[in-house]
Formats: sequence, C-alpha cells, structure tokens
Amino acid sequence: MVNKKMRNPNHFHDEHYQCSGCGIDYEYDEVRDTWKCPDPDCNDYIEIYAEDANGTRARFLRKEAKEVEVGDLVKPLGGIITDFNEVYAIYPLKNGKLGFNLKEIGQRTFSVDDCITCRNGGAW
Repeated sequence: MVNKKMRNPNHFHDEHYQCSGCGIDYEYDEVRDTWKCPDPDCNDYIEIYAEDANGTRARFLRKEAKEVEVGDLVKPLGGIITDFNEVYAIYPLKNGKLGFNLKEIGQRTFSVDDCITCRNGGAW
C-alpha cells in the first residue's frame, strides 16, 4: 500500500507527536504523510501537542478533509492556536471537492485530501 501525503498541513510554533491509540511518541518525519500511527497494527490518529510562541497549548489531530465530521472543530489556514470553527455541514461539490459550512465564517472549499487541523481537547 502506498501512503499518499496529505496536502496543505497547518503547523504551529512547537509540536510534539504521539499516537492516540498506542501512546508511542514519534518524530515529524515518521507521521507527516498520513498523520496516523505508522504501526500497521494500530493506525490510530497521531495526536499533536502544540504550543504557540506565547506559551498557549492545545491538542490537535490532522485529518484528510474526507475524514472530517459534522461537529468537528476545525482550523482553516492561518489564525491563532485557539481559533476554531465548528463544522455545521459537509457536502460534495460538482468539482470533486468538499464544501464545509463553518460557524462564524461560512463556507470553505477543500480538496478531499487537504489536511485539516481539528481540535482534540484543551491544553496539555
């Protein structure tokens, strides 16, 4: 199986990576293509422990746009570590992309393999 690299990941000032299933810590280069555990017996999402330049901390997952669900808190590119928008609706578009209706900012369009940063809990 060939792992396709996710497109357009959003990065924070300081990040640490740990599998949410088996608890193993990983380096960026080990997880950057799929953001899932490289252990084929696990394959859970990698949890990202991030800190910005001001010391604000939060936890995230990176999902492909096609994996995002209604109710997820997503971070479109840019903004600060605490800015997220709830997904109200997801629908296919004629061009093969996905439309997300996001609280407070309206519709955003993504390719199905775009990397979407999702909030996964509070500070760590």
